[in-house]
Amino acid sequence: MKQILVPFDFSQNAETALLYAKGVAEKAGAGITVFHIVNIPANILVHAADDAAKEAIIEKEEANKLAALQEKIALLFGNVHHGVQTRVAFSQLMVEKTLELALAIKADVIIMGTHGASGISQFLFGSNTSTMISKSPVPVLAIPPGTATALPKHIVYASDLEHIPGELQRINVFASALQASVTLLHFTTKDLQATEEKVAAHIPADTGINLQVVVLPLQIGVTLLTQIRHYVTTHPTDWVVMVTKERGFWSKLLGGSKTESMANALPVPLLSLKK
Repeated sequence: MKQILVPFDFSQNAETALLYAKGVAEKAGAGITVFHIVNIPANILVHAADDAAKEAIIEKEEANKLAALQEKIALLFGNVHHGVQTRVAFSQLMVEKTLELALAIKADVIIMGTHGASGISQFLFGSNTSTMISKSPVPVLAIPPGTATALPKHIVYASDLEHIPGELQRINVFASALQASVTLLHFTTKDLQATEEKVAAHIPADTGINLQVVVLPLQIGVTLLTQIRHYVTTHPTDWVVMVTKERGFWSKLLGGSKTESMANALPVPLLSLKK
């Protein structure tokens, strides 16, 4: 892990995510790029005399936000902010602009808060973050409000048992850098012992990580999110890792329900990898 991108909107949860990213970066020896998107109301730009006037407004606001961003980083990081890059850009397309930068700097992960203008705001994940997860080829780590800055020791990998070796290899990038153990968690309606044997047959002999497998019975009529949440709240868990494969992933996770609120969602950071 060499580069972390942190979208930052000056909200409290964005600060939490940035401080969390700082700890991850220090442990992994990675750099951080903090990115703020300037969103100027259309009614201000529409009244500009011409294109040159619009550009002047944008440049002035970008300069003001860059200065504010650098001041905030100095305040949050103290004297330990060498190597932290700051970027500011005007755009009305938060997700697309962030992903453009993530690819340009070859980010290994995007770490973002789960509340605020650039974070999660609606059921489970709001439009920005769910779109980010569905579109991003870069892993996204979503940080809930109030998350402590302590580094993860226990990672729970909620698996559908597809492509286990490849997914473990990708998770190993994070687990090894952070020296964290991994629990492969799977829920099934099939025989537990037979399923465990199936999982064991697909795990490479040497994964390079401290790995254990947990297979539990799937409760019919209870959303998968609820069952995962119960496990992580009753077992040592610092991150949950999920591998998504389509835009409707979250609806399936919720069993088609849109009534789950963020207060009832996962209480720990969620690392989403694109399948």
